[in-house]
Amino acid sequence: MLPEISKDQQAKLDLYQQEILRWNKTTNLIGRSTAESFKEDHLLNSLEMLPYLEGNLPLIDIGTGGGLPGIPLAIMLPHRQVILTEVDKKKLAFLRYITAKLGLSNTQVVEILPHTVFDTPCDIVSRAYGPISRILTWTLSHAPRAKRYYILKGTSVEKELEEAGIPHAWVYPLTKGCIVIWE
Repeated sequence: MLPEISKDQQAKLDLYQQEILRWNKTTNLIGRSTAESFKEDHLLNSLEMLPYLEGNLPLIDIGTGGGLPGIPLAIMLPHRQVILTEVDKKKLAFLRYITAKLGLSNTQVVEILPHTVFDTPCDIVSRAYGPISRILTWTLSHAPRAKRYYILKGTSVEKELEEAGIPHAWVYPLTKGCIVIWE
C-alpha cells in the first residue's frame, strides 16, 4: 500500500514522468516498450518499496539508469539522502538535469569510477540492475559498509539468493515482481 502523496510530491512525480519520457526519445533511460506504461511498470513499482524502507541511512541506488527507484524515493522521502549512481554519461546528464529541475536537495548524482568508494554506512536500493551476485560484487567494491539491501526483482529469486550465498532474506510480493530484503 502506498503512503499518502502530497500535491507537491504528485507534481514532482508528474514532472519526472514527463521529462523521463521526453528524454527517453533520444537517450535510453527506460525500455522503449515500457514507455507507454511508465507509471505502472516503473513509477508505481518503485514507490511500492516505501513501506519496507527502515532507518535513516543514506540510500545508494546502484545503476539507477533514469533514476529508478531513487528519484521517486527521494521525492517521497525528502529528509533521507539518496545517492544516484551511474556510469553512462548520457544518463548522468539526465540525472543532474532532473534532480535540479525537481529541486531535490536530498539527492546526489555520482559517476561511478573504478576507485569510487562510499565509506560510510548506507542502505542499497536497486531496480533492474542485474543478478543479486552482481549487486554484491558492486557493493564490495563501492559501498563496503552497506547495512541493508532493498532490491526489486522479478517473481523468482530463490536461485539468485542461493547462488549469491545469502542464507536469509525477506521476499515480499509486489504488484509487479517482488522486493528482496537482507542484511
